[in-house]
Amino acid sequence: MKRWAIFELQAEYLCDRPYLLLFGPAPTPLDQKAVLESTRECCFPVAANRVQTNMPAEKLSFDQRACFIAGQAKSGTTLVVALLDGHPDLLVFPQDTAYFATALTKYGPRGRRAQFDYLTQQSWSKVLFGYEKRTRKHDYSSFPREKLYRTFERLAFDPANEQRDLLVLMMEAYATIFDIPLDRVKRWVEKTPANRNYVPAIFARFPHAKLLVTMRDPRALLAAQIHLEKSRKTGRFSVYHVIAHWRVTANLAQRVRNGEVSGVVIPYEQLVCDPSTMMQQVCNYLEITFDPGIVLNPTKVGNLWVGNSSAGVEFSQISTEPVTLGARAE
Repeated sequence: MKRWAIFELQAEYLCDRPYLLLFGPAPTPLDQKAVLESTRECCFPVAANRVQTNMPAEKLSFDQRACFIAGQAKSGTTLVVALLDGHPDLLVFPQDTAYFATALTKYGPRGRRAQFDYLTQQSWSKVLFGYEKRTRKHDYSSFPREKLYRTFERLAFDPANEQRDLLVLMMEAYATIFDIPLDRVKRWVEKTPANRNYVPAIFARFPHAKLLVTMRDPRALLAAQIHLEKSRKTGRFSVYHVIAHWRVTANLAQRVRNGEVSGVVIPYEQLVCDPSTMMQQVCNYLEITFDPGIVLNPTKVGNLWVGNSSAGVEFSQISTEPVTLGARAE
C-alpha cells in the first residue's frame, strides 16, 4: 500500500507542470464535468493557416491513405480503434503492429523476411496469424488466421511488390481476406501507442498520413499501470517510465496544438464523457461521415468489443467509469 502511495506522489510531482501547460489546473477525477471542460480545448484541429501535407483520400493511392494512432498505453488508443472499426470508409487493423518501433527500427536492416516474421510471429499482431491465443482478450477463434498469413506472405514476397511498404501490404492482405475493395477504403488505420516516438519517420514514409494522438490525465494513467502491475506481478514497474512516456505524448500534443504537426489530439476524458462531440471531430478530420450508430459503438473485427480495462472490467458500451480510476488507486 505504501509503495503505491509513493508512486502516486512521485507521479504528482513529475506530472504537475506539463499537465498544467496542456490542460490547466488538474480537475478532481470524480468531477466529470470539470474533466470535460478542462480537456475540451485539447482537441486541436490542424491549423488552418499552415501548409497542409494531406490531400483528399480519393487523390491518393491506397499505399498513402494512412492513418496512425499514437499515445500512451492505457490512454484510449484501443478505444479509438474500436470506435472506428465498423466505419465502412475505413480499414482498421485490429492489433498493434509496432511497425515503426520494432519492425523497421530493429528488423529493417535484416531484410524483408525478418520483418515479415516479426510482424506475424512476435508483434502483438501475431494473434491474427495464429501464433498466440490471448486470455481475457478478444476471441479470434473464428478469424481466418491461416488465410491472412498466406495472403500476406504472397503479397510481401511478390516481386511486383518489392518496392512497396510491408505495412501497406499487410493492410492490403487484411482487406483481401474480407473482400473489401481497396478503392472503397478512404483511410487504413494502424494503432501502436509507441508511434508517438516516430512521428517524423511516419510522415517521411507516409507524407499524407492522418495522425490521432490520445491523451489522458497522468494520475489515471498511473493508476491503470498500478492495476496492471498488481495483476501481472512482473516486478518491472517503473513510475518514471510511465511519466516519461506521458511527457513524450504531452510534447507531441503540444506540437499538434501549435500547428507544428498535422493531427488531432483526443483527450480520453472528453472521449468517454462526450463521445458524440469528440467522434464528430475525429470523423471530420478523417473526412468520413459521422454515423452515431457506428462510431459510438465499439467493435473489433465487426464484433462487440468488451473493453481493455486494466482492472479487468468488461463493458458493452463507452463507459465513464475509467475517468475516476485515479481517485480509486491505492
